[in-house]
Amino acid sequence: MTIVRLIPEGERRTSDQTKQVNRRAPGFDGAEIRRLRSQGQTVRDIAAAAGLSVKTVRNRQLKP
Repeated sequence: MTIVRLIPEGERRTSDQTKQVNRRAPGFDGAEIRRLRSQGQTVRDIAAAAGLSVKTVRNRQLKP
């Protein structure tokens, strides 16, 4: 048995307009973050410059 749900027009439009949340910040991969850290910048400084959270910067510096 298949359950079918009719989606109201407003809900369908909202679903189509959603943005992808998990996206990479351009130019700030793990290698770039490690390079900035080796120059003496703090994780907080890098996060502020990249527009990322401190946790994201810490996680990315561990990945190649």
